[in-house]
Order: sequence, then structure tokens, then C-alpha cells
Amino acid sequence: MPGLDTPLSFKGLKLANRIVIPPIASDTATTEGRVTEKTLDNYRRLADSGAAMIIVEHCFSLPSGRFSEGQIGVHDDASIEGLSAIADIIRKAGCVSCLQVSNAGSRVKPGTLRHAPLAPSAVVNNQMPGAEMPQAMTLEQIDQAVSAYADAALRVKKAGFDSVELHAAHGFLLSQFLSPLTNLREDEFGGDLAGRSRIHFEIIRAVRSKVGGDYPVFMRLGACDDMEGGLKLEETSALAPALAAAGIDMLDISGGLQGSRPQIDSEGYFSHYSEAIRKVVSVPVLTTGGIKTPQAADALIREGKADLVGVARTVMKHPHWPRQALAAL
Repeated sequence: MPGLDTPLSFKGLKLANRIVIPPIASDTATTEGRVTEKTLDNYRRLADSGAAMIIVEHCFSLPSGRFSEGQIGVHDDASIEGLSAIADIIRKAGCVSCLQVSNAGSRVKPGTLRHAPLAPSAVVNNQMPGAEMPQAMTLEQIDQAVSAYADAALRVKKAGFDSVELHAAHGFLLSQFLSPLTNLREDEFGGDLAGRSRIHFEIIRAVRSKVGGDYPVFMRLGACDDMEGGLKLEETSALAPALAAAGIDMLDISGGLQGSRPQIDSEGYFSHYSEAIRKVVSVPVLTTGGIKTPQAADALIREGKADLVGVARTVMKHPHWPRQALAAL
């Protein structure tokens, strides 16, 4: 039975253990979305942690989908140089590198954009105090978002990252499309689960057309909205195998349309989602959620609730936690 210290190889990647540092927003970019020295210092610290893989924080694929003024961009070719510096830091530390590509949709911090945010439907994002009413995206704008994801993924590859992750959780654009609470569309991108997930599959196809079939592509997937009338785990369990068949090589499972941290104190509080998803897919599954101790992280792997464990807040407080956890086990 594998444990936290067991190596894992898939899609040409070789992970020395099962610990992953998931995306942690640093908010250190310039007004143009460029990497700064503060950004690089942050990843120097994380790369020295002993984790097997680091997934770099969400980077906006379109300026219209920028989350905050300090968010890093992967929206143009000028961003490649700074991102390459991050990839180089991670590679030299012996870690597998990944970068998460995102579009905030309606989840934009007020004052970030000079126009109304774009979303599947005109539904205010309640998790952002002072949020504007978004404009419902036209079909042309949906096509632009799809193309932007693909172009951004190619930049991630050119920057030297080992893999790319598509952000489809935490109330960001792809999460908004998937949720019946925020997607009220009556065209082909709304309605039933097939319609609400249509953009996911269009993005996967577009990304694969740019990066090729061999490049590892992951997806951070919000498995359940945790809200009345929202996306259910049963729906995501039906969707997950199709996402894997379409070209997703690892599913990074999270939850909550109104944010990624439920009011639960148990370690691995998303593991009931990842366990359910893992039963229906053959690709590796990552779980996260308030993990603090080596024993809890190890148990999640040994009990078959996930193949990989993401540890974020604990590593931010204790940068060498992965190395110490492996030594303790």
C-alpha cells in the first residue's frame, strides 16, 4: 500500500513523494501582471520545502478575467520570461513544476477592472463584497476565453514548466459555468450538466491542440458547491471520467462555490470528494484541505482517499514541513 513517501510516476512525470504544494496566491505581480523579485523569493522558499511538486498560483489568461491587481499574468508572450524564472527555480530544487491558468469571471476584486466583469450569466458574486453585476458572456466572448486558455497553456509549456493546470474551482469562471446557481444560460453552454460543462471540453480540446498529447494537463475541479441548489458530487462524479477521457491527466479536487475553505476543522476536509472521484477515474487524484500533520496526510494516501496530498497553509507557516513530515514517517 503506497504512503506519503512513496514515489509516483505518471504521464512522464516522476514525483519523489506524494506531497504537492497547491496554488497559493502571493499577490506580488506588477500592474502589468509581471513576475517580481518578491514572487521569485516566494518560490525559492517553497522550492526548498521537500515537496515533490509545486503548482504555481493562478495566473490570468485574459486581462478581462484578472482576479486582482497583484495577480500574475500568462496572457501574453511578454509574461514568459518572468514565468521561466519561476520554473527554473523549481526545476533546480528537484521538484516537478506546474502552473495554474485561470479566468476569474465574476469573481473579481472591486477596482481591478475598468469595466464590468464577464461571467456565464448576470449573477452577482456574493463572495466578493462590493462586487459589480457581471455581463453575461456572448458566444464570441466564450470563444475568446477558450482560445486564451489554450494560448496561455502553450506559454506555460514554453516557459519550461513540466505541466499546466486549468482552474475550474472556487467560484472562478469555469466553476461559474458548471454551477446551476451561477449559470442561467439557455443556449448550448447552459441547462443540463452537458451544457454547463461544454466550455470545459472545448478548453481541453483547444489546449491539447496547442501543447500536444504528451504534455501533462491537470484540472482543479470544484466537486461540489456546498450550497442549496448548487452543483452536486453526483454530477461531478459523472463528469470526471469524461474529463479524463478528454485529456486531463490529474484531477485536483476541491470544493465550495463560495470559497475553498468550509467550516470544518478535520484534516483533509475535501477527502470525501476526492475519494468519490478516485473511484470512477484511472488518473491520479489530489486532495487538499487543512492538512497539518504527517500522520493525517499519510493516512489519506494509505486509505485510498487520494493519490496526492496538497498542503498549502501549513507549508506557508512552516516552509520545511514536507521534508520534516517525510522524516517523521
